[in-house]
Amino acid sequence: MPHSEALLLPLSIIGIIAAAMTAALAAGRRSMDWVGVMLLGTITALGGGSTRDVLLGNFPLAWVEDPYLLGITNLAALATIAIAGVIHRFRHLFLVLDAIGLVVFTIQGCDIALKSGQHIAVVIVAGMISGCVGGVLRDVLCNDVPCCSARSSTPASPSSPG
Repeated sequence: MPHSEALLLPLSIIGIIAAAMTAALAAGRRSMDWVGVMLLGTITALGGGSTRDVLLGNFPLAWVEDPYLLGITNLAALATIAIAGVIHRFRHLFLVLDAIGLVVFTIQGCDIALKSGQHIAVVIVAGMISGCVGGVLRDVLCNDVPCCSARSSTPASPSSPG
């Protein structure tokens, strides 16, 4: 295993866990049951890479080849249910872990497209898909518009959501 892959694997696992946990929080805010929490966590954590691989014809998908990824997403989502009451204290940690996941997923997407001999434009789009589609799928499934508060020039008041 090359050094870059040895570094990316643990960071990828961290990103998968963070994505599944943020999705579980979104599912909890919408009063989904535990099946919905696990499903949303899995789709968010693995959706970008799966979409990329389907579009590039790269089979089998990562979670089919390595089913332990499904276990990681489900455990992370279920653990989030258990600690939901105190998780707000770790908001900044989640932001950092989520950012790490975004970077790692994007790098992995670019790397996979490069290794399959794709044009540089396809490599860039594959990276964007890998990094962003999981979060987009989460937002669509939760019927959430992610940048509403960013449009406002004033900070949200403590009583308003977001």
